[in-house]
Formats: sequence, C-alpha cells, structure tokens
Amino acid sequence: MAKKGNKKPAGAPRKLTGPQRAKATREMAGRLAAARRESGLTQAAAARAVRLSPSLVSKIERGERRLDPLELARFARLYGKSIVDFIA
Repeated sequence: MAKKGNKKPAGAPRKLTGPQRAKATREMAGRLAAARRESGLTQAAAARAVRLSPSLVSKIERGERRLDPLELARFARLYGKSIVDFIA
C-alpha cells in the first residue's frame, strides 16, 4: 500500500547526498575566493565588510564552513555579483 503525500511537488528541489553537498560547498567556496581576489580584497578586508572574522572567511573559502543565506547575500553585494553566480 502506497503512502499518501509521499510524492514531491513538481519542480521541488531534490535533496543532496552528503558527498554532493560537500562538493557543492567546495565549488561555492572556490567561487567566493575567486570573486574576492577579482575584487582585489584580502580575506581580512572582506571579513570586515561582511562582519565576520577573518578565520571564518578563510574556513568558508576552503569549504570547511557553510554559509547561511544572509552571509552569502553580503558577500554577493560586496563583490558586485548575484547570489546565483555563487550557487549555480
């Protein structure tokens, strides 16, 4: 007997597996680091601008710490890019 409500709505995002999530985090981290370098900023300067510690920015850029959406928005604004540029 099939369970009711077990289907995802059309267009619903699929859940990532652990390895997929880790890969996506590393890719986004690389894009953030590249955008910072293109902007001519040091990690310390970027950290001050987005109100995080330099050590957290370093961890984010190495893919060791995930971002929350508000942090990602602050980075995107700082680098003059869209959030989509980092997650796509």
